[in-house]
Amino acid sequence: LGRAGIVPWAGLGLGWQWTSRSRERLGNETTFTWSGAELSLQGGAEWPLAGRYSLGPFLSIALGRYGRVALDTPEGSASAEIGSKAVHAFIHVGVRGKVDL
Repeated sequence: LGRAGIVPWAGLGLGWQWTSRSRERLGNETTFTWSGAELSLQGGAEWPLAGRYSLGPFLSIALGRYGRVALDTPEGSASAEIGSKAVHAFIHVGVRGKVDL
């Protein structure tokens, strides 16, 4: 336990992300889907509340890179590697609540 009941925590995440965009034109829907790996680091602190509950602030930073793109149309589908890959980042700041089961 930390000072005054404060409990620090840290986490690491590894995953796969998808993002898609659809558009309809002249009654036909076209969908682009990008996918790739993501790595995230999280950390925060929590204060015990009553019994099994705790609450506290957190920060998460995620880095990702899309590696493939897919196109779906009424006529067919195709996918390919992305030639010019770039890294993108997401930063999340918030409050985390926890229930110990």
